[in-house]
Amino acid sequence: MYQYPKQILTTAQQLQSYIDAGLEITSTDEVEEVLKTIGYYRLRGYSFQLYDNANKKYVPGTKFENIVKLYRFDQELSCMIFSMIAKIEVALRVRLVDALLVYGEALIF
Repeated sequence: MYQYPKQILTTAQQLQSYIDAGLEITSTDEVEEVLKTIGYYRLRGYSFQLYDNANKKYVPGTKFENIVKLYRFDQELSCMIFSMIAKIEVALRVRLVDALLVYGEALIF
């Protein structure tokens, strides 16, 4: 049976891995709360550009709160974009139906 090489980390271990990698943390309680609500692995993607793989350390001066701010910015941007896409989709459907009604086909609806 295949054994996955990486182990699952507890919240405390995730916090410690951030500390070991040189991430600046002002409040461990806040970090634990964020890890429990957003998740370590989801946040990880927002810190790749701030992480030096050669040294296995974060770039000096990297703060946990900046990674969370980047995540929240992306979340808000996604909500705005999807909101606009929904409006565009509805408008296109209306135009399509109007164009197809020219042919008088009842199945359009």
